[in-house]
Amino acid sequence: MDAFDSQATNSNSIPNTVSNSYPHALSIVRMLKANLDELDSSSKIRVLECGAGAGLFARHFLLAAQEEGILQRLEYFLSDIAAHSLRQIQEKGILEEFQHLGVFRLVTLFLPNFDSVFDLEGNQIELDSLDLVIANYVVDSLPMIPLKKKEGGCFDKLQLKISQNQFIQNQNLISDLGFLSRLNITERWVNYDLAQASEMEKKYFHILESSASHHPVGEELRFNYFILDLMDSLKEKLKPKGLFYIYDIPSKQESKKHYYFFANSVANLLNEELIVEFVRSSNLTILARQDSYQSNLLIINAEQPKHDLVEAFKSEFEKTCNINVFNEIIKMLNVIKSPQSVELLKFLVDKFQEIDGKSALSLTAKGLYYEAIKDYDTALDIYLAVRKIDFLNECLIEAKINKLRSLTTPKTSFQIL
Repeated sequence: MDAFDSQATNSNSIPNTVSNSYPHALSIVRMLKANLDELDSSSKIRVLECGAGAGLFARHFLLAAQEEGILQRLEYFLSDIAAHSLRQIQEKGILEEFQHLGVFRLVTLFLPNFDSVFDLEGNQIELDSLDLVIANYVVDSLPMIPLKKKEGGCFDKLQLKISQNQFIQNQNLISDLGFLSRLNITERWVNYDLAQASEMEKKYFHILESSASHHPVGEELRFNYFILDLMDSLKEKLKPKGLFYIYDIPSKQESKKHYYFFANSVANLLNEELIVEFVRSSNLTILARQDSYQSNLLIINAEQPKHDLVEAFKSEFEKTCNINVFNEIIKMLNVIKSPQSVELLKFLVDKFQEIDGKSALSLTAKGLYYEAIKDYDTALDIYLAVRKIDFLNECLIEAKINKLRSLTTPKTSFQIL
């Protein structure tokens, strides 16, 4: 979980603030709600989160479900490849306020095998009839191959190599989370021989060929074959009209970069066009939006989505897009330094509270405003409340509390005789 902690990784943490934000979770809950059958209001709503990470998104999702009135109906499965990560979520108490309701379970899941799922006690869990599956900042961590189109329908693939004889044995990738980013890596293009490829690559290569057919020779493409297999596996697990939501790094097609290092993980950029091609060939439907901040893909297990769902997608990601507002407010808050800008600070904080009054970040922004107007007692109360939910120390809250306590503690003068 240290990979998500901005302090523990010396600014090389996984950039999950926006993806794990409350506005993002609320948007997804609203789409889920718009897709539910109103005639069956008593049935359970089964949601699977692939790659629970630090558990903050799950907490915000449950808070949003509470706000939208569907919390009691939820069966929310937080899944991760590592049981250790799930136990850390328990130890930090991230979901403690929902524990007594029995609305969530922690399960281990090795994608794309949805038939081999276990809880932390080792009991097998059946994942079927799912209303929603969430891949929030997960698809970029799945295997993919950058390819370059050649003449005659052939491709080259990108190969990476550590360029110097660097000592890499016995590295502790838990304590040294910046190790990968310090390696000197060279890139080269070599022939992509499909006969030597994995069975998964062979299975979906025709999708890539179809998607690449209108691209010119020499253009670089990303073969995200693993996500295609994951979607294929999910079709049987989703309810009719069930949803599969992908949020990830936008593809940035103009960029020649195919991957980034965050902590000791590799983030692979998506080929949204490939995913769309697969969806169309599989009698599914997709709603998609992309900007400089995010790529939102909503795959529906039906040929015709509900009108309410389409409208909810447009409302949440096109008309208002509170995720982008959230991101931009954080950036602006970090540059306001002058006491003369207190009115501007008040405007930003009020807007922040409007879209997110529940997260540690938004509450901390409120505390900053009260600090700016020298209402230190109120600011201290807010920071003490933040400390209870600042699970990853995003707000460096202890330093703020100690500073305000020194300002609010009565001073006593002593004369040395």
